Amino acid sequence: MHQNNGFTLVEVLVAAAILFSTIATVSVIYSSALLSSDKASKTVDSLITVKPVIYLIKEQLQQSSKKSTEQHEGKGDIWGYKYSWVAKLTAFKAPTDKFNSDTGAYDKHPKRFKLWSVQLTITNTSTTKVFEYEELTWL
Repeated sequence: MHQNNGFTLVEVLVAAAILFSTIATVSVIYSSALLSSDKASKTVDSLITVKPVIYLIKEQLQQSSKKSTEQHEGKGDIWGYKYSWVAKLTAFKAPTDKFNSDTGAYDKHPKRFKLWSVQLTITNTSTTKVFEYEELTWL
């Protein structure tokens, strides 16, 4: 009778092929996850600056809304990011007419609300993000 003391060459080769394919799959998944994590981190870093910049833009638009210009723009730096913005007037309207029950007529109001279309560009050393939104100001 013949006694087996170990694995055959075919068994070792099959086990090695399974091991190396598993290692290759795991390394591809790991590198993809690392790239995604780095990209997400850069996006979050740039998005952190958006809210304070939008607040600054809103203040500047509100202060200059009494001017009759139809476009405003500005730029600046915040936390190592450069930003620039352009706001174009898209609507200048009055509040809705209100029914006056004493006179039986609608009260008309003067125009005092301005709707702006704002394009904001935020740039750091490696990325540029462009945001578009609308801002409402009043006189």
